[in-house]
Amino acid sequence: MAKNKDGKSTGSNFYTVEAYKLARTNIALSVIKQGCKRVMFTSAVANEGKTTTTCNVAAAFSKQMNNRVLLMDCDLRKPSVAKFFRLKNTPGITNYLSGMCGLEDIIQVVPGTNLSVVCAGLIPPNPSELLESQSFSDMLDILSERFDYILIDTTPVNVVVDALPLAKKVDGVAVITFAERSNYVELDKAIESLKRFDAKIIGFIMNGGKIRQHRYRYQGSRRGYY
Repeated sequence: MAKNKDGKSTGSNFYTVEAYKLARTNIALSVIKQGCKRVMFTSAVANEGKTTTTCNVAAAFSKQMNNRVLLMDCDLRKPSVAKFFRLKNTPGITNYLSGMCGLEDIIQVVPGTNLSVVCAGLIPPNPSELLESQSFSDMLDILSERFDYILIDTTPVNVVVDALPLAKKVDGVAVITFAERSNYVELDKAIESLKRFDAKIIGFIMNGGKIRQHRYRYQGSRRGYY
């Protein structure tokens, strides 16, 4: 069942779940390579449903047979993935990078699922530097040997620059928008910022659209994802 970041059902479940599956399929077809596929999720500004979308798409990936899926919360300023899945936020990425724990200590499994999660950890004073560090790249390489997909939740690119260096470390970037809320100017600014870092933008996922039913096409539900 698709949920929001408070763990509640999003409603209109059929259209919502089908939309998540469609997003999963489109991402899988857009990132074709041997080995682990790394996909980053971001948005132009806050409150566009980025974390909710990332978590539900990750859950959709994990439901496919034999998929080893890892979700990483790289929003080190305002982490929300732990709350979404009711996990502990620490120890997490920052704890590992600072040498406070081992890699196995930060990998959690969502109960009753095949989804592994690495939460953010303690909020650091230097999130951008940590994500841009060689230590983070090394950690990502190690994790890539264990998983088929790594999905990464990041900060909005127009708010802080934390997500931009990550664009060079992933195979694709999905940009989250919100219908009748996202601003074209802000979205253009986000796209230009990502392009400057050679990001491979594989597509956009729009939240908040209205129901339009077609035989083979789903525009989603009021809170669906397309």
